[in-house]
Order: sequence, then C-alpha cells, then structure tokens
Amino acid sequence: MRQLIAVTIVLMIPAFMACNNETSLREKIAQQEEQLFGADARQDADEELLSALAENYVKYADKNPRDSLSSEYLFKAADIYMNMENGEEAMKQLDKILKSYPDFEKRAEVTFLKAYIYENYQGKLAKAKEFYRSFLKKYPGHEFADDVEMSLKHLGKSPEELVKQFEKENAAGSN
Repeated sequence: MRQLIAVTIVLMIPAFMACNNETSLREKIAQQEEQLFGADARQDADEELLSALAENYVKYADKNPRDSLSSEYLFKAADIYMNMENGEEAMKQLDKILKSYPDFEKRAEVTFLKAYIYENYQGKLAKAKEFYRSFLKKYPGHEFADDVEMSLKHLGKSPEELVKQFEKENAAGSN
C-alpha cells in the first residue's frame, strides 16, 4: 500500500508542476497586460514589455492548444506584432489561428488582417486581393465589408494616386 501511495505521489508531481507553470504564465501575462494597458499605463508602451507579452501569449498557446484562451492570446500576439511593424510574426500567429481554431469568433478579423498584412507589410498584392475577396465571400455582412471593398478598389495605389483620384471624384461630384 505504501508503494502505491508513493508511486501515485511521484506521478502527480509533474502534473501539479505543469498546472502550476500554466497558472504562473497566465499570472505573468495578466501582470504584463496590467502594466501595459491598465489604469496606470504610460502612453508610450515599453517595446520590450510589449515584445515579452506577445512572446508569452504565443508560449501559452503553444503549451495549451486546447485552452479557450489560446486563440485569443494568439490574436492579441498578432495585434502586438502588427503594431510593432513585424508583419511576418503577426502572419505566423494568424495562420496558427486559421489552422488550429476553426470556431474562433474573430476568424473574419483574422482573414482581414492577413489581407492587410499582405498588402501593407509584404507588398503581396495578389495574395491581399485573394484574402480580401475571401473575406467578402465568407463575411459579406461583416462591419469590415465596406473597408474591404475600399481596400480592393484602391489596392496597389500610392498615396499620391489616391489623392488625385479623390480630387477627381470630388470635382466630378461638385459639377
């Protein structure tokens, strides 16, 4: 009987440690979020802290792929990477969401962001067009649908070309 209890205890230690590590990572994420986004947060976010938070989001999701927080954490990591102008890392996280979380409630936004990154960070206009069209096909009534249509209409145009086009349209409209 003592041996059975000893074996049970030995087997439970790794499970307890894994659970404890998961909890401590979630607590660390919560502390970092509070530092960055809480009531006392500074206007200019600390880039090192932002990067560490994004890495912790990804680490948590990688270690806990079935946890309901994981898809949201990957989405938040992608947002941070985009704001840090790291389109490639943002794209990685968005791809993980599309591949592993078919029921994620923000799949429409993920599709939109992929198109946006292809267009604005990677200059891959054909891929951007593909994802914008996919967005409109899958989510025609989504609140971003008008933005997507505008993006498709102006895809690949420089800011100067857009200004000229708007000026031309305004001139035609006022006549």
